[in-house]
Amino acid sequence: MTSSKSSDRWFYKAGMIKLGPVSTGSLKNMLQRGALTSDSPVWRDGMESWVAARDVQELFTEGCGVPADNAESSVTSARGRLLTPRLLWSVVGLVAIGIVANSLVFGRSSDPYAYRRVSGSVLYEDGKVLPVELLTLTFFPLAPPHSPRVFPRPGFAIVDPKTGAFTSVTSRKPGDGLVKGLHKVLITGVNGAPLSGNVLPLEYADFKTTPLEIDTESGDFNIRVKRPTEKPENEGDKSPKA
Repeated sequence: MTSSKSSDRWFYKAGMIKLGPVSTGSLKNMLQRGALTSDSPVWRDGMESWVAARDVQELFTEGCGVPADNAESSVTSARGRLLTPRLLWSVVGLVAIGIVANSLVFGRSSDPYAYRRVSGSVLYEDGKVLPVELLTLTFFPLAPPHSPRVFPRPGFAIVDPKTGAFTSVTSRKPGDGLVKGLHKVLITGVNGAPLSGNVLPLEYADFKTTPLEIDTESGDFNIRVKRPTEKPENEGDKSPKA
């Protein structure tokens, strides 16, 4: 397995779409929750080429992700059924959020979780909209797994850049809402990449550092974010093109 530790800025692929950067912790969480499979291509600075996630040893330490000895059987069961929402967004643009197919951790079993339909907004603390062309939200549920192979699904939403509002969230089916309970919230841009540090602090795009947490029982989904205090250095994407 690959064990390069030259960078904590990972990129990954959903179909032909390249996404990222995300931290090692975020990538582990995505594997654990089934948002990525063990054969999803990943890369970070210092690697010569893209590799399957299962070939990166540190992504499967401390019980995170799909166990290496079960990776092949898990991948086989998921082939032809996994479709990430971000890949679907690249096809439909801002018209709608498409159907989210069954993920690795659910297989063909029924979904035991209850959902709540939600809507809300994302604005600066002064009530102004974020100056971006596309804004996406990812809601990571903190509910415990129903069983060793059944985890709560993350939810995804597209925000209207003109108003800062989002009218629905998709977790399993279009507009079905969020798994009931607490969620961590990530705010990203086109193809799930972090927004420019001049628009929003990078902490909002990382599972470990985001300060945003919502509870579906609170009924308050009007998210307010702080403006960046200083202009960060521009870190370009140097990942392989192939």
